[in-house]
Amino acid sequence: MTSMLMTITPSLAGFFYSILYGAIVLGLLGAGFIFLSQKDKIVRR
Repeated sequence: MTSMLMTITPSLAGFFYSILYGAIVLGLLGAGFIFLSQKDKIVRR
């Protein structure tokens, strides 16, 4: 990993990590929402 063409600056690394963690949080929220929506069925008349 050290022989990359471009060196990643700390700010760029923080940017990538924020995107990564944001995607993880959104994925967990989406999974929880889908789980709850499948578990709690609404009976419509």
